Amino acid sequence: MKDTDKIINKTVDIIKKYYEHSEKKPVLKYRAPKELKKDIGLTIEKKGMNIDKLFGEIEKIALNSPKTNSK
Repeated sequence: MKDTDKIINKTVDIIKKYYEHSEKKPVLKYRAPKELKKDIGLTIEKKGMNIDKLFGEIEKIALNSPKTNSK
C-alpha cells in the first residue's frame, strides 16, 4: 500500500470512530487539560514520528474533542 493510501485509510478510520463514538456518547466527559496533556503527545521530536504513532495521537485528539454533531 502506498503512503498516500495509508494516510487516506487511517484518516477515514479516525473519522468513522469519531462518529461511532459520538453516537454512543453524545456528550464528552470533562477531562482537565493537564490530564489530556499527559495522554496526548503534543511534542515533535527531532527524529520525527512514524505514521502509525502520528495517527494514534490524531485519534486521541479526535476522540477527546467536543462533539459538535450532538443533538
